[in-house]
Amino acid sequence: MTLRTLLLLMASVLGGCSSVLMTSDGASPGDNLMYAGTRFNAKVIGQDSCEQSGYNAGYSCAYQQLLTPLCLIDFVPSLALDTLLLPFTGLHAAISPSESPDKQQVEPPQPE
Repeated sequence: MTLRTLLLLMASVLGGCSSVLMTSDGASPGDNLMYAGTRFNAKVIGQDSCEQSGYNAGYSCAYQQLLTPLCLIDFVPSLALDTLLLPFTGLHAAISPSESPDKQQVEPPQPE
């Protein structure tokens, strides 16, 4: 097996990998699953955690720098797979309860 064939095989196996992982992992509170893999790739490529400060910022930045080449390869396959998963993720977003604070109903104060 040549190196070229091996690289092509690895790229096809990794294609859409972040979409599969992020969709199967489920949505975090206040978020939805629509284009989750593509958003993850964009965050890693954009080095979002490198701009943050705090306890784990350095570790997250190093992790993202290692993942950036893989996310560049995975971006287009994830976009395609997220588009194919759009009916499922759209339905999930429509029927899942919203937990974001701006959408919660606030009860009016009761008169004393």
